Amino acid sequence: MALSLTVEETNFLRLVALTIGVAPRAVRCYFDGVFHPNNLQTTLLNQQKTIDNLRYRKKVLTSVQYNTLFHSGSAVTSKNFDITLMICLLRNISGIAPPVTGYDTLPSPSDISKGADLARIKHYRNKIAHSTDSKLLSQEFEDAWNDLGTAIGRLGGIVFQQECFSLKSSNLDSECYKDILLNIRHSQDEVSHTMANMVEALTKKTLDMENILQDTVPQNIRGKEYVQLNKLIIE
Repeated sequence: MALSLTVEETNFLRLVALTIGVAPRAVRCYFDGVFHPNNLQTTLLNQQKTIDNLRYRKKVLTSVQYNTLFHSGSAVTSKNFDITLMICLLRNISGIAPPVTGYDTLPSPSDISKGADLARIKHYRNKIAHSTDSKLLSQEFEDAWNDLGTAIGRLGGIVFQQECFSLKSSNLDSECYKDILLNIRHSQDEVSHTMANMVEALTKKTLDMENILQDTVPQNIRGKEYVQLNKLIIE
């Protein structure tokens, strides 16, 4: 018989969904506002010296990320950027002010700058990825959700605020969680892969969530899109 998730494990899954399922889309929304899609390729070429420094000297960018920025063929689009790449570009070539405490520390609640909100997302991604037990105490979960959810809302706007609100109260076997968790599994981002393993370890404890993960194709990438994505993962 399948076991039930504890409250602490459920808290962890909810924060994973928010951090990996919602936050990247909010960051992309903000990113496209800073770097207009029509001018993105030109901006990257103008900033190539700085980006080369990030890749070859500071080794902040991976070869995959760098090649995503500069390649022949189709036009460059943020749709192909993972969240770490977008945050890196925003930090280094957008001119936004860094948070008072820097990007590697959780900002104080009083700092609601865009740089601080990017640092918050970075902090909670790392916190989840380095969890050793895939659990969050209820007060810790509430604090993290409120801090991260408001940051997502400030970066992405009212639509994302509403999504965060509805996601918190949704059942873990609802459609919104189903698609988010499945997209985590199919993501090519390394942190997302780590979290996908954690999610699967937890969800195998319940029949409902196990059935969700057996349906291996998210609704929004079924058909040709899934074939293309699967090909990329295999390669």
